[in-house]
Amino acid sequence: MKKNKNERLIHENYDNVYRLAESLSKTYSLPFEAFEDLQKAGYVSLIEQSRNFDESKTIPFWTYVYSGVRLKMLEEIRFLIDTVSISEHLNKQLSKIRKICAENSQLSVDEQIALISNTMNISTDKATELFILSQKRKTSIDEYRSMLDSNDFIHDKKLDEKLLSDILNPEEIMIENEQKQIAENLIDTLDVLLSPRQAEYIRMYYGIGYKPQTFSQIGEEFCVSAATVEKGVKTALKKLKEYFS
Repeated sequence: MKKNKNERLIHENYDNVYRLAESLSKTYSLPFEAFEDLQKAGYVSLIEQSRNFDESKTIPFWTYVYSGVRLKMLEEIRFLIDTVSISEHLNKQLSKIRKICAENSQLSVDEQIALISNTMNISTDKATELFILSQKRKTSIDEYRSMLDSNDFIHDKKLDEKLLSDILNPEEIMIENEQKQIAENLIDTLDVLLSPRQAEYIRMYYGIGYKPQTFSQIGEEFCVSAATVEKGVKTALKKLKEYFS
């Protein structure tokens, strides 16, 4: 298996992704299932961005990937707010922002965000996040970065302290991402090695051609329990590992 040259940096920042997902989940009062989805979205972004990171650069790895990881999570939240119950306060905020944008559509994105910030008496960064959540179109990482005031992407001091604390590197998370890598490398042989149901479980759980889904979500799709899906995924991974080794 071809290893990512920045695999060490990825593993060292799993806990940063976890804490960021935790912070955003609390900020927007999301259910626990949503928190799991945010983590997965963040891990995907972390791995994707790591491929273009040059470790010889002076910029710290987490600073380099932070905007992209946060944006990926915001994109996930934007999807989730259409599918889960959100707080009345957040709903009112998003409705107000949509109204402001509709009434000032002639303004640029930066001007709309500045107007939202002034009208709602919130920071530019907060206005930027709420603007992204209120829109239907996707935002690129470059667009997101250009909407922020500075190159210092970590503005939450309490979160910053957590991110700079000792890295936990949760073993289960590391194992799961290694398993995903195995699945991705064998994507062309999934249908040969596995049963149709097992192959579909793997694709849906790890987001191969799909948006990553939890065991419960996959179970609802196939009308089976989450435990059944989990067992199917583990059995499929065992087959893939045996083949790969």
